[in-house]
Amino acid sequence: MSRLVDVDKVTDKEISQYLGVKYASCTEDIRSLIDDQPTAFDVEKVIEELEDLREVELRRPDMCGELGDGDGEAQYNDGVSQGRYEAFIEAIKIVKRGGRDEE
Repeated sequence: MSRLVDVDKVTDKEISQYLGVKYASCTEDIRSLIDDQPTAFDVEKVIEELEDLREVELRRPDMCGELGDGDGEAQYNDGVSQGRYEAFIEAIKIVKRGGRDEE
């Protein structure tokens, strides 16, 4: 299982305290090691994929009709598709803010 850690919040002082006085000179090396680690996922790639899915949902044939057109099943499908579209918009917002509560 992977973890996402905001490495920018790990201070050099915290690293030094963790290592102790004997290894305090290694702080820069450890900072470089942490900074060189890949992220668990590519945020821009996730956003791009969600935007693509949102656009596919927008172009679905069952979303093209006006509400009230067709039978009950078509109206239901329109609602489901609209819900998916709006869910993609919300997912994009969540990923852009890093999953944190709105600031």
